[in-house]
Amino acid sequence: MLKSQHQSDKNFQTVSLVEQAIALGAKSPLELDKVLRHMGLEPRLVNPFLATKVSYLGHTYLYLPIQISDDPGGRRSIYFLNTSEEAPTGFIIPLQDDSDQILVRWIERISGNGKAKTGDQYIERIRYLSGEVLAECKCELEVLDEEKGLGRFKQMAAPFATITPFGRVWIGWSLILIEW
Repeated sequence: MLKSQHQSDKNFQTVSLVEQAIALGAKSPLELDKVLRHMGLEPRLVNPFLATKVSYLGHTYLYLPIQISDDPGGRRSIYFLNTSEEAPTGFIIPLQDDSDQILVRWIERISGNGKAKTGDQYIERIRYLSGEVLAECKCELEVLDEEKGLGRFKQMAAPFATITPFGRVWIGWSLILIEW
């Protein structure tokens, strides 16, 4: 598909979503969130100041973390997830023309209780916006500095993993990448 046609298709999709929201009762910009939620499209609180450029799965991406916050659209810290709880942690946005899929990074805690500690286990899933899983990896948490929320995931034994963990070291209890 030609880039101009592809961009036109993406623009049409966005316009179509807004038109659907208006048809469902959105009468002002302040009503869009409520209607989009009703459509199953949960708005997310992101912080572009914490974004990181990464190479992953053969492409260059911008990793845009979802803010840890009690505000609507925020998320819980992975350090404080309950066992079997899953949270979206960030958007993986392509920076190259050959990849147009925005991906979402999800983390599920599968072991440990209370505040996370070294040895707790997680599943990292990379999903398309549709929710379909592209890749996943079972990981073990290694806390490097508890005060700063500095840590990393170490990949556990294959064949479970279809990818290596996304990023090497992160900070702030929130998977904000600082070392790739």
